[in-house]
Amino acid sequence: MGDTVQASGSTLRGAAGESVALPVLGRTTRLLPGNVVALMDVWILLAILWTSRIVTTNIDPTACTQPQNYIFPVFEYGHVNGRCSLTGGYVYRGVEQTLTAGTYIYGDFCTGEILAWNGSTQSVLLDSDFRISSFGEDGSGELYVTDITNGTVYRIDNTAPPPPPPCTYSITPTEASYGKPGGTGTVTVTAPEGCAWTAVSNASWITVTSGASGTANGTVGYSVASIKPKRRTGTMTIAGQTFTVSQSK
Repeated sequence: MGDTVQASGSTLRGAAGESVALPVLGRTTRLLPGNVVALMDVWILLAILWTSRIVTTNIDPTACTQPQNYIFPVFEYGHVNGRCSLTGGYVYRGVEQTLTAGTYIYGDFCTGEILAWNGSTQSVLLDSDFRISSFGEDGSGELYVTDITNGTVYRIDNTAPPPPPPCTYSITPTEASYGKPGGTGTVTVTAPEGCAWTAVSNASWITVTSGASGTANGTVGYSVASIKPKRRTGTMTIAGQTFTVSQSK
């Protein structure tokens, strides 16, 4: 096949006038120069499909007499929310697993959205201000997108931030003892940034006086009432940990 394919009237020819392979309905039809009859058959066949099933809805069921011979559209792309022009891309097969293998990547010229189709659902990978003119693929299967506004080529990478560390908590000390008069004390909480915690008393004679909740490292203050019975033991739950208070006369 030549470098270009030109359509002129009812004929189709390559740049050098040689035969042209034209994909039709999932198969390849070989057209020879001057084979106008074959070309007309091709365009008639295309016209039947176009008028009967240009979207996922069957417009004219009577036009498709042998539906098993056709490959129909799998989804529709609407001109909504500023979308106006689809820029086709590639099915991702990259070795770096930047995206899920088999995902089709494409874009909208007007909105700058880089979109993905996983075979059942369309999603937006990136909402950019690009004027997406083309996509590219390197030898490793990694994908690129071009912005015609400034002539820049960008590589599509997975730049999602790493997940936060798991929230683990510890308290110091883990227990305390008091005599008949009772008293006050503090407990130090150690936790990663962004990890929230609370402190509650599980005994009526132990009161949380400060630090009932916090994030990351913090301090909990508490008080112990004077004792009436000879001996008692109570607890507080601080950042999921148990703090034990013992008291005796």
